[in-house]
Amino acid sequence: MPPKIAISLPVRNVKHSQMHNLSRHGILPPGIHEMDLEGVGRLFGGTSHRLRLFGTLKKYVQQLQTLQIGTALIINGSFVMACVEMPKDIDVILVMPKEWDMTIEKIPTEYYNLLSPVENKTEFAEIHPFLAAESSPLYHSWIRQFSHIKDDWHFMFDIPYNISKGIVRVTL
Repeated sequence: MPPKIAISLPVRNVKHSQMHNLSRHGILPPGIHEMDLEGVGRLFGGTSHRLRLFGTLKKYVQQLQTLQIGTALIINGSFVMACVEMPKDIDVILVMPKEWDMTIEKIPTEYYNLLSPVENKTEFAEIHPFLAAESSPLYHSWIRQFSHIKDDWHFMFDIPYNISKGIVRVTL
């Protein structure tokens, strides 16, 4: 197994009108890239399969906004890697306000389909949410983990092991 490499994760505040450049490996440069939802669709919705997943993501975001859940969504996984033609799902960190009580054990009924474990969901089964309060240790832990490229992807897409990927932040 290759050695683990420490990475820093700067926030790249790229304006929505600016083009986000993907590397030759089809990934964003390391860091958190601020985008609007339509920019995500333009950059990562290149196939009919990806457009279908993006449609589900749009509905998910609309529900979060309607119920006023969360402050931002960090989008990760194979969906933000253009080199993966058929991502099976979209992994996200649902960023909650700093004061959010992460010890709550029972999810309110109206939030269940948005926040529940993957195996119990219906409409948004392809969205895999991880919850974390803004700037909390858990938030930073998820950001570090989300920026890591899976070992098999390094091999499959000829991505050097010393490279991490950028992730996308959408403000809700």
